Parts: sequence; structure tokens; C-alpha cells
Amino acid sequence: SRFQREGSELITFVEVSYTQALLGATLQVATLDGGKDLEIPRGTNMGDILRLKGLGLPSLRSSRRGDLLFQVKIEMPKKLKKEEEKLLRQIAEMRGDSISSGKKGLF
Repeated sequence: SRFQREGSELITFVEVSYTQALLGATLQVATLDGGKDLEIPRGTNMGDILRLKGLGLPSLRSSRRGDLLFQVKIEMPKKLKKEEEKLLRQIAEMRGDSISSGKKGLF
């Protein structure tokens, strides 16, 4: 139930934190052959597809196995610690990004 089949390829999701997506990471993921390392490249975006070659299903027409594909879901925190918010605001300022002041208005 964790995998969706498309021919000899299997498709599933992998959840990463926004910091892992920005900076890159190596995660342990479940495959049909047990746990394997999946490299999350720097700058990974929501919806990107990451591939582990040869870890899908065997092809009916050859001895080759398909690939295992991971669609990236990025976990965004609903609340930040004060220090986290301060650091993110500094980064946004360095990048010239326009962001909310974070202060609640009258309405």
C-alpha cells in the first residue's frame, strides 16, 4: 500500500524538512529490499522526483528491474521558535525577500 506501480517502476513519497530540502541530506528509506540511503540534493523542491535505480519491480520482458521513484514532500513547520524566526528573517533580508512583519494587525 506504500508503493504505487507504474509498469516496472514503483512510486512513493518521501517527506523532508525544509532545511533538508535547502541544504541537502541523506535519508534512510524503505524499499522492497530493506532500508537504503536516498540522497536529497541541495535545493530540492516540493514535487521533485528522486530515483533509486534497479529497486523497482522486475520487468516482464527482461531480467532488468525498474526503478523506485520518490516524490518529495516538504514538511513546513506551523510554528517556529523565536530564534528560528529571527534567523529566517535575517536570511530573508539578505536575499531581499519581501516578507510579512509577523505582527498581528487590528483585524
